[in-house]
Amino acid sequence: MDEAKLKREFEIARKARRLIEEVLAELGPFVSLAQASRETGVSLQTLAEAVRTERVPALKVLGKSWVRVSAVRAYYEAESEDDDLRLQRALHADGLLDEMRPLGATRFTPFQPVKIAGKPLSETIIEERR
Repeated sequence: MDEAKLKREFEIARKARRLIEEVLAELGPFVSLAQASRETGVSLQTLAEAVRTERVPALKVLGKSWVRVSAVRAYYEAESEDDDLRLQRALHADGLLDEMRPLGATRFTPFQPVKIAGKPLSETIIEERR
C-alpha cells in the first residue's frame, strides 16, 4: 500500500465533504423524494415523475434524487393555482369561451329554499311515481 497515495485520497475526500457541507448549508436542506412526499402530501410516484421530467428541480447524486421541500411546494402550489387558468386559456383558444375570469371572480349566493304550502314536494313526487 502506498501511504502517500492513500493520504492524498483521504485529503480529497475531506475537501469534497467540506465543499458539499458548505453548499448544503448555504442552499438549505435537501431531502429524499420519499421524505418530500411525506412532508408535502404529494404522492411519491407523482413527485418522481415531476423530477424525472425536470418540472421540479432536483439534485441527483449516485442515481438518487434529492429535492428541497420548498421547491416541491412552490411547484405544486403554482400548478394548482394555474389549473383553472390553463383550462380557460385552452377553451378560449378553441373558441368555446368568450372571456377568462379569475377563479375567485364568481360569487355564488347561498341557497335559499322556497317554502311551499302542503306536504313536502318529495312526498308528492314519490306518490306520483307509484
